[in-house]
Order: sequence, then structure tokens, then C-alpha cells
Amino acid sequence: MTEKNNRRDFFKYIANSLAVIAAGVSVTGIITFLFPYSFGKRKRPERLVLSDNDFPDNKNYMHVKVGEKEALIIREVNELRAFDLQCTHAGCTTEWQEKKNRFFCACHNGIFDSKGKPISGPPKKPLDELIIYRNNSSIIITEQVKA
Repeated sequence: MTEKNNRRDFFKYIANSLAVIAAGVSVTGIITFLFPYSFGKRKRPERLVLSDNDFPDNKNYMHVKVGEKEALIIREVNELRAFDLQCTHAGCTTEWQEKKNRFFCACHNGIFDSKGKPISGPPKKPLDELIIYRNNSSIIITEQVKA
């Protein structure tokens, strides 16, 4: 009889332990779902707010920093584009060559056109284009990359 009780107590202990673990996992999941930024798992993307007046005189481009990213905004006739200046080949910083209307990476002589597409050198992937949009008179750039 004591052996039976010991076995029964052992299984009760295991069942109760599993129930407590399952409840803890469920509560943690619910809290993470309701408050995703509280646990540091998902960082709210940085953004930068500008206006058209912030562009330098007689320039159709502007260097900015969005979060940790160095970026270049190019203003065309009816379009704004923002590119992460980090080369997709080796991670070096590219530079905008205004007179040649292109990005140049000095690490391995990589060249990208004004749309960020590689045209020469070892880079195979285009520069990351950041999400940029207008909200009334504001220009908002996020550090998120277009898909």
C-alpha cells in the first residue's frame, strides 16, 4: 500500500509540475504577444522625419543617419528613394558620386547605379532600399528595408 501511494504521489508530482510549466509558457506567450517591445525581442524600427526644406540648396540628394544606418536620400522628379550605404558585397560604406550619378564602393571597386543596382565589380545584390514615405509635408524614412 505504501508503494502504491508513493507511485501515485510521484505521478501527481509529475502531472502538477507539467501543468505549472505549461501555464508558465502560456502566460509568457500571451504577455509577449500583448507587449512585444517589453522583452527587447522586437526593437521598434528607428525613423527619421524631414521636410523638403531640409535638402541642401541645389542638391537632389542628402546624407542622413537612420538609427544605426548611414543612408542617402535621392530626390527625383516625383519620387524619393533612400538607400543604405552599406555595400552588399563586403559591408564597406559606399559613397555617392554625384557627377557620375552612381554609388561607388572603394573596397573592391563595386559600382551601383542610382537605383542601387550593381553594374560593375563583385557586388551581386543591390543596395538595400529603405522604406520612405510622405505624410503631408513630412518625409519619413525608416531603417526597415523594402522587401
